Amino acid sequence: DLTAQPHLPLQPLWYKLATGKPDPALLNDLRQHADPRIRAAAMRVIGEQSTALEPALAWLLAGVADSDDQVVLEAVCGLHRVGNLEAIGGMLLASQRPNQDQSLRFAIWNGLRQTQSVWLPPFESGQLQVEDAASLDALADAAGTPAVARYLAEQLAAQEPTAQARSLQLIAYRGDALSLSTAVRWLLATDRPTAEKSELLKSVLATTLTRKLAPAGVDDWLPDVLESQSLADVSAVDWLVALANAAEQWQAKSAYPVLNKWLDEGFGRGLTKGLNPMQPRVA
Repeated sequence: DLTAQPHLPLQPLWYKLATGKPDPALLNDLRQHADPRIRAAAMRVIGEQSTALEPALAWLLAGVADSDDQVVLEAVCGLHRVGNLEAIGGMLLASQRPNQDQSLRFAIWNGLRQTQSVWLPPFESGQLQVEDAASLDALADAAGTPAVARYLAEQLAAQEPTAQARSLQLIAYRGDALSLSTAVRWLLATDRPTAEKSELLKSVLATTLTRKLAPAGVDDWLPDVLESQSLADVSAVDWLVALANAAEQWQAKSAYPVLNKWLDEGFGRGLTKGLNPMQPRVA
């Protein structure tokens, strides 16, 4: 009676393990059992015995797609033990799983953190290509350095527009001051429509304010950007306001004279209504 004794299908497995002889055929059956508890137990053994089981990696990768959270958790732990690039790809697939519980999130983070020396060089070289937002966030979160965010910042110009927006937000959330500086300077120089640039800059600013992070060297390069803007273009008001708020919130004090000039010249154009945080003047 499996209802009263759900562990019965595992007894042959325990016997095999006690004798030191994992049975591939038995494990293959158990990993596909109808009871997720049995599948999870089998997945744990597959991970622990991965060096002795030729199909272990394929089975662990299949386990990542299981409908049960515990089975996926055991599969991720097993992939961590394997630790090669293909196994890391499986952990990244697991990072895309919605509604992860704390245990699974930690297992993914720990697995990627401990295998950084394996995945970071091919990620930087382009051998490991990751486009999914959740997977990129998992890599950036697990990395012990800002290398992922810096790499994304350097690659912005080569990305598709949707990927650029995603990378900008990830850099704002996970990057350091240097990667943020690279990303913001790219955004300021890009030829995207000003309405799109305004929304992107506002989103980046909002995220960095929660982290109390400003772009490196912003006081050196932002004033020149502000000086190059034209107040005559009424359609660019939102962009100008976004720039002004960024200068103020990131404390680019060398840009304040430009902002004061904007206040002097912007009356009647609707510009000053967006500069309330700095009125009557920036000091």
